[in-house]
Amino acid sequence: MNGLADEPLTLLVRRTAAQLRPWVLEAQVALTSADVFPRGERLDLARMDARRTRRMELTKHTAWIEDKHPCLAAHPPTRSLARIRNIMSLDVYVMPMWQFKAGDVESAVQQLLGGQSKVITPQGIFSPQRIKSLFARRKAKQQVRQIVAEAEKELKTTIEWQDEGDVVHSQQASWGFEALRAYAKWLDLQDHLPTFDDPPEDNFYKHPATVWDGEPRNFRFSHIIDHSCHSGYYVPCRFDRVVFVEPFQSFGKFTFYHSFGSSYALADQLRTIEPHIPSDKDSSISESTRELITAGFETLREFSAKSLEHKLPIVFWG
Repeated sequence: MNGLADEPLTLLVRRTAAQLRPWVLEAQVALTSADVFPRGERLDLARMDARRTRRMELTKHTAWIEDKHPCLAAHPPTRSLARIRNIMSLDVYVMPMWQFKAGDVESAVQQLLGGQSKVITPQGIFSPQRIKSLFARRKAKQQVRQIVAEAEKELKTTIEWQDEGDVVHSQQASWGFEALRAYAKWLDLQDHLPTFDDPPEDNFYKHPATVWDGEPRNFRFSHIIDHSCHSGYYVPCRFDRVVFVEPFQSFGKFTFYHSFGSSYALADQLRTIEPHIPSDKDSSISESTRELITAGFETLREFSAKSLEHKLPIVFWG
């Protein structure tokens, strides 16, 4: 083996990631929160396509890593190469919500690159600061109380959990959520859509199941379908449906919201949908789509299990 292949894997990942950092930051600037939809509307924003295109470009840009540093691909348990490729994905945490609101958390990108990460929001681009002052704690906890009050008003029920503990999970995630949402909705639309085909332009936001707007019906998997999984929360408290909280203005005139769901309901619905997740032998669905559905399912199942084990919220921030 050459010297590069003999280099410790963690150092190699950090060095190659550091080489990519300027390009990645430039790409991040082009990505706003286009995955967060205004309540009651579905916007087909050009930024959505730009985000997907940038991810494809990043994959091509990092292909040289596999060729030049094959030891990265030889260590799949570390998911090192996947982390680099998904560097523009969203951050997902299982942690106290107030602590997230106070900025007292280190993102997966920070852990990988060993430096301050950039957060892309509709309000702008900034570097989160880890704040632990008493004032910051009070302000963050007040924000959480306001979120809970909005949800309780909408749901007409009490929402409580013990919002204290450690950051028990932090990772980058992106692939499969859109495919799983479309598939979960399609399972209750087979009377209208007999087959689950690949989406137009490989964009699951344009999938016939996603955009279906026929007669009202109760979907079995509402905590999978209605939660954006790109900006919002699942909290360890039981309630029936996803609601939308924290309104803010962006893109000039649109009002956006963050999704707010139940970790318990999510876990229940994931158990119900599990027998329907397509297997490798299911030839009615393309291999690439099967992989996306499975990835989304397994990722959400991991998040919900950690949320319920530690009785802490799941926070999606992208």
